[in-house]
Amino acid sequence: MAALTDEIREQGAKILQVINNQEQEKLAENRAAVIVQKEIGRLAQIINNQNFPAKEIEALRRELATVREQLAEPPIQKVQHHHHVPKIIVATGVLFITVCLLCCGWYNTFQKLEKFQENDTKYRLMRLDTAFAPLQHYLGKVDRVYTNNPGLRDSVIAQEEENKKNMELLLEAYRKTREAERLKSEAGKLRKAVGR
Repeated sequence: MAALTDEIREQGAKILQVINNQEQEKLAENRAAVIVQKEIGRLAQIINNQNFPAKEIEALRRELATVREQLAEPPIQKVQHHHHVPKIIVATGVLFITVCLLCCGWYNTFQKLEKFQENDTKYRLMRLDTAFAPLQHYLGKVDRVYTNNPGLRDSVIAQEEENKKNMELLLEAYRKTREAERLKSEAGKLRKAVGR
């Protein structure tokens, strides 16, 4: 029985130790629960203090959706070419055209001068021909008329134009008479051919 008592005492000590351990565990659990409760309260306070930008995030989400739609369609690129010509090239072109026009003017003036010299030489040659007296009298008369009437050139040119028109009209009339004669002869031939 002594052994049994010792064994009961041992078992009682073990039970007490288990109970103590359980109490200590309960205390530790209670401490942990208190610490967890404190931490939960602190986290709730931190979360409440934090301003979570829900509206801004929603706006950002909408903008991202819009950007995604825009990126789904390829952008249309309009290419515009701008050609710029330096001012010195334009100035060079204008100067070149001016020089060309001046050269053409000088050439035409030179040709007119040669024509005037040619006509002057012809006139002087006619004046030197003293054998033909009526021509000399006529040239002298023309010289006097020109000296007295400087606008003679315009009237001479107008007279030349009128003579040219008259000559063209005469040539046209001659052609038409020839054509009429030809048509008459053909008509006569046709009459003879029909009369047979």
